[in-house]
Amino acid sequence: MSGKSQQLKRDRARAAAAAAVDLDGYEPVIIRPREEEAELLHLFSVFDDKGEEQQFFIPRKVRFNVTLATTKILAERGEYAAGEHMIRTVLGDDAWDELIACDDLQEEDFERIMETARTVVLGPPERRGKGR
Repeated sequence: MSGKSQQLKRDRARAAAAAAVDLDGYEPVIIRPREEEAELLHLFSVFDDKGEEQQFFIPRKVRFNVTLATTKILAERGEYAAGEHMIRTVLGDDAWDELIACDDLQEEDFERIMETARTVVLGPPERRGKGR
């Protein structure tokens, strides 16, 4: 082995030793089912022809795996797919279908609904992309 190869091997070994983390006293992370009931946020209402209101809610704080799944889909399939996954997950398929069927839905209303859901799932705009 040449002197240069030996030096490279020693440098790599030193770098690996320096990068080693002291795990004395390490305890594994324990993830348990949550038992608290989620606080809900009134996201939107739809009125029928008779003037009766149907309200739709999402959790004020979502499970972190929803955030992870949404960011994964965003990276793999783009913003539209991530947005649809996000809203279906937090709102539910029935409410999503109701929103789609709403003839009176305006673009501005939909944008507000989606931005609120994005804030709940991904954090406020200024924090997005910086960790949760």
